[in-house]
Amino acid sequence: EEIITPAGPNTGIPFVTESDIWYDYDLQLVRFDSRSAPSGTTNQFLNSNGPFTTIHDYGVGVQYAIAKDTNECSIDPIPTDSRGFDGVYNITRKTLGMRNPMQFFNLNTTGYIYAGQRMARSLNCDVYQVVLFGINGYNEVIYEVYFLAGGDAESDRGSGTSTSKAIPIRLNMWADSVLVNQYE
Repeated sequence: EEIITPAGPNTGIPFVTESDIWYDYDLQLVRFDSRSAPSGTTNQFLNSNGPFTTIHDYGVGVQYAIAKDTNECSIDPIPTDSRGFDGVYNITRKTLGMRNPMQFFNLNTTGYIYAGQRMARSLNCDVYQVVLFGINGYNEVIYEVYFLAGGDAESDRGSGTSTSKAIPIRLNMWADSVLVNQYE
């Protein structure tokens, strides 16, 4: 997973974060492997340059953050800022829960429109857009979801089989007319 942020925090310089992400809705777990230190930890890994593993365990509501080079570990409540990625806040119960597969990229939202075909990662993609309001503190957010175009197919090299299901390629998140995140 590449997470591309056009303007880095405090610098205004674009940066790319390489992350591996595992998601298991049945077990209520999300794991992130990345080079940057996780937010919301009591131990800020001052003696570590990474890499880091962060596990959000929604079954018990805690975050495990591990510095792989020093084996330091921090156990903290899942930070509320995780609502922008893998968590969703239940207003009625005032609890933070894990997004289901459709919520993960806001695909459960009605109003997506077909925006045509574009290239992403040298692949022809069908692009769908939706405008949402009040997401993550932004007035207006536009999600652009890129799926592998209908005529293309994913193939499994080992079995020689191919499928033509909806395969997500990219997600762009525009907030107040500025590209704030890109997931590939």
